[in-house]
Amino acid sequence: MKLLVFFGLLAINLLDLVFGACPRIYTRAEWKARAPKSVSYLSNPVSWTIIHHSASVGCSSFATCAKFVKDFQAQHMDTNLWDDIGYSFLIGGDGSVYEGRGWSRVGSHTPNYNSNGLGFCLIGDFTSKAPATVQLEAVKSLIACGVEKKMISAQYKLIGHRQAKATECPGQALYNIITKWPPCPRIYSRAEWGARPPNGVSYLSNPVPWTIIHHAASASCSSFDTCAKLVRDFQNQHIDVNGWNDIGYSFVIGGDGSIFEGRGWDKVGAHTPGYNSNGLGFCFIGNYVSNTPPDAQLNAAQDLIACGVDLGMIASNYNLIGHRQAVATECPGQRLYDIIKALLTLPRPPNGVSYLNNPVDWTVIHHAESAACSTFDSCAEMVRQFQNFHMDENGWNDIGYSFVIGGEGSVFEGRGWDKVGAHTPGYNSIGLGFCFIGNFFSVEPTQVQQNAVQELISCGVELGMISGDYNLIGHRQAVDTDCPGDALYDIITSWPHWVNVLRLE
Repeated sequence: MKLLVFFGLLAINLLDLVFGACPRIYTRAEWKARAPKSVSYLSNPVSWTIIHHSASVGCSSFATCAKFVKDFQAQHMDTNLWDDIGYSFLIGGDGSVYEGRGWSRVGSHTPNYNSNGLGFCLIGDFTSKAPATVQLEAVKSLIACGVEKKMISAQYKLIGHRQAKATECPGQALYNIITKWPPCPRIYSRAEWGARPPNGVSYLSNPVPWTIIHHAASASCSSFDTCAKLVRDFQNQHIDVNGWNDIGYSFVIGGDGSIFEGRGWDKVGAHTPGYNSNGLGFCFIGNYVSNTPPDAQLNAAQDLIACGVDLGMIASNYNLIGHRQAVATECPGQRLYDIIKALLTLPRPPNGVSYLNNPVDWTVIHHAESAACSTFDSCAEMVRQFQNFHMDENGWNDIGYSFVIGGEGSVFEGRGWDKVGAHTPGYNSIGLGFCFIGNFFSVEPTQVQQNAVQELISCGVELGMISGDYNLIGHRQAVDTDCPGDALYDIITSWPHWVNVLRLE
């Protein structure tokens, strides 16, 4: 089953992580690199990104990390007899980034990938322990930066070093994490669907703040051939009848979840007056006035938008609207609009953020002591109410919980995996708080709600966000409260990792 979490009240794959903007990169001059023996150049953008670890002790300051980088260069040049340090970039435990061979030079990091990829080395040994969150986020931001600079293809593939040669690199703990990093969904290029060349092109200033949902008001499709033909028909209509330079949409999504590049991530479209130069248009093939889009189509659109955020093409705090909200039209059809309408109210931004040192050792179970909910709309509304109460009445920086779980098993991101919460005094900086929506003094949560929490915790362990030997407690074991309710507390005492402790010493 594909576990979903609602980020910004938009359902995306649980493992879809947000990549940041360009990080600070220490130049070769700053870490006092030796001159290379020779240089050869890549043909950017490259298609591959390869993750390494140095299999060394870690570092957490410029002075110690820079010394390690110089040592690696000396090893690579004097012992391995390479022309320079092998890696493209190196990342310290404090999130500092060091230029190795950089964006444009062929490296010596990965056989068969040196001339068509970039190698990113995390300083440290990650065989059994996961890197710090700040180090992981720096790598992801660096890759997103490469995409933005057109040094890495927007359709790049990411692998661990061990997938290219017989090695344990990048360490099992790090490898487990990167296998969950979000590959963008498969996007059929213009060449693949047989697009005509555009009559003219102008470029967006990414990341854009708007995403606009359309339907084609056409027949549906469920195979590449039929969907590709419809996309060609749309392009012909837009160019020959509407007089536009190209197909109007940024992307087009078929009923089988296939995705077709229209104008793409970085080009101004002709999809929505007033939003073409600051937004991307996503068109669902089909007519959704009264019909519901297939799950595959909905999931593909959600994954595609998440991919755009990851790549730095869509702002992380983007706004989502239906076409009808911009112009007088029935588009995207009443049924599709009803689906996206629940997604239009975004959560409030936090007033401040501080980060955990993952993996954390504690998981704390709560109940909201509220009414129950059993649909996305009702659960999302309750999560927003919790956030408002926590911020406006309690004076907290954000919703207190790490995650909130609805009665039908929907999972909503609160502060998430890596941010300090306000759920449990004594445990906020060392644990994650999971809140069941509902009141469970005498009534048990639904089985699907219980299963969702257990799957979520297991996911956290797989991601390296929760320790493999974590402890699980109820809120009442940490503070003087009846939470998470007698009925729920009786259930969690039989769960794996529950510990019979009162208060953290």
